Amino acid sequence: MFPALAVLVFSSTAWAGLIGTSVTGSLFLGPALADYYVSASGATVSYLGIFAPTATQPVTISDPGLEFRMTHVAGLVSSADFTDSGLSVTWVPRGFADIVTQIFTSNAFEGLTVSEVSDNFPHGVTASITGSTLTVLWGAGAYPDTGETFTAVYGFSSATPEASTFTLLTSAIAGLGFLGIRCRRREK
Repeated sequence: MFPALAVLVFSSTAWAGLIGTSVTGSLFLGPALADYYVSASGATVSYLGIFAPTATQPVTISDPGLEFRMTHVAGLVSSADFTDSGLSVTWVPRGFADIVTQIFTSNAFEGLTVSEVSDNFPHGVTASITGSTLTVLWGAGAYPDTGETFTAVYGFSSATPEASTFTLLTSAIAGLGFLGIRCRRREK
């Protein structure tokens, strides 16, 4: 039994983080199917369907480093900045009042969970991971045309416990088993 537990404890791998992994990203403003994101080159996208090249090529996550940014001629600014264990999304809406969707794809998202750290968007932001796809969505509603920057920060964690967690659990189970054997011997 103990060799099987040792294999279980030492064969699990801890999550290594996102730095150095590749990710692609898309930004959709409102119901339009046009992708507004470009890599963090800061290229300007023009209004009414004339877009800068999209980030269909993977971007390598680095910290410090801004992975995705969109600057619209109307003053809209959106960015997505990944770290080793999180994502910061910023938005300068300039009066925009429709839904916004960001979709990121990376094999590094497999098996991760996402949780909100902070969010000052007036209408809230949600994030979810399904397989290798991270979707960030913020609701429609009137945003002020003041140039104010809204930020939502998310943290990632592994859905699989790390090896140290398995070691602690195994030690606890073994200790309880040892105590049970000692109690039975005393009763005899």
